[in-house]
Amino acid sequence: MVGVSSIISDINFIKDKILNDTTTKLIGDENGTRLTGNEEQWQKTLMALNEYLISSQAIQFDDVQMRNVLKQYYDEDIIERCYETIYSLKEYKFVLCCTTLFVEFI
Repeated sequence: MVGVSSIISDINFIKDKILNDTTTKLIGDENGTRLTGNEEQWQKTLMALNEYLISSQAIQFDDVQMRNVLKQYYDEDIIERCYETIYSLKEYKFVLCCTTLFVEFI
């Protein structure tokens, strides 16, 4: 069984490290404890969680270790799709920069 002080400590940690004025709200009432918010607030909460996970592990985006950390919290397929999207945007940006430089030199 988890002690009350441990639960309170975890809730305070989440409030301090993850939640802010733009993220979801932590609600505690007779129905239990939960996060509530709109789509944008949920996205910001997940981004804040990801930022915390990455910064606390001192890992880089390209590290396999980062994928392994994220796999503890997200479905592997979602992680791979996100990486594919980000890498395709990186490649697009590189091609766009090269094209822009090429056009400027003509």
